[in-house]
Amino acid sequence: TSDEEASLTITLYRSNGDSVDVKKINERFKPFASKIYYVDQIFEDIVYEEDMFVGVSCSNDEVFRRMVVGNYHKKNDHLEVAHSYPWQTNEDHCPENKGGLDSFLAMYSNNRLNLKARVFPTNCVGEFKVTSSEQKYNTDVLGSSSNTDILKDGHGTIDLSHDTQFKLLGFKGNVPSRLNSNFIYTVNGTISNYSTDIATGAKSNVYPPKVSHWGSGVFGNGYDFALMIRNCNHLCNASSTKGKLEIYGLENKIELDILISGQSSQSILLSEIVQKDLIVALAKNDVVFTWFLQLDQPNSETFWTSFRDIDGCIVGEHGF
Repeated sequence: TSDEEASLTITLYRSNGDSVDVKKINERFKPFASKIYYVDQIFEDIVYEEDMFVGVSCSNDEVFRRMVVGNYHKKNDHLEVAHSYPWQTNEDHCPENKGGLDSFLAMYSNNRLNLKARVFPTNCVGEFKVTSSEQKYNTDVLGSSSNTDILKDGHGTIDLSHDTQFKLLGFKGNVPSRLNSNFIYTVNGTISNYSTDIATGAKSNVYPPKVSHWGSGVFGNGYDFALMIRNCNHLCNASSTKGKLEIYGLENKIELDILISGQSSQSILLSEIVQKDLIVALAKNDVVFTWFLQLDQPNSETFWTSFRDIDGCIVGEHGF
């Protein structure tokens, strides 16, 4: 309706959540308008450390406070962004799941990619035990779980080793309802500053089940596409699931039957399932397409990336 005046309180944090500096900005926003702020322009005299992050508090009650945030490559005018997370100050924990995990964080990838997960210290305090199990690229399912010190403080960075396809971290105890995370995929074997910034998090045992998944992708002009699918549940007894992957927008409709063992992950490379004449036809042109995956069991989640080996360009997102 009318211009709205707002006060923005911007806090720079170290990786463990300790405050480094605070700046206040008085701003006037026009209706349906937006503005981009650059952290190095707000905090000009700071010596930046690895994994610092920013929190923003806004006094304007008429705005939607979820923001678009991330990295900006100035030289190439390139954004790597995701949505922001709320900072949970109230007590909010997962319900107890007798006989199973209260929550889990599932990391899964393709052998042409690297994956790092960053879990932020933005959740309520909890006290819980963490177990870890892995599926190597030469195995079919997750191995047995064991106790681990990963995320013992409720935040940190986790690297998926190059021989690991799927890593499952399980949480039991007084577990925060969501452990805010971002998935950082990069192209394996490529020297590049590009990565994804995919907003995700640990899944509570009350997370709604899904059997259908959809998303988009880019293919051609050197880009390949990887769809990663996990099949696991909080009771650690997920059964095999089968279904169909349908891809639209690459000339003719592409269909692929899917079968994923219980407690495992699977990845699909588009270059391995399309006709070679399509790859030749798109050698110099990239195409944006959509995909739809329907499964018969409700224990799955998906991530996808489109990536290019020549320069490490990559884009990705979780499925919807």
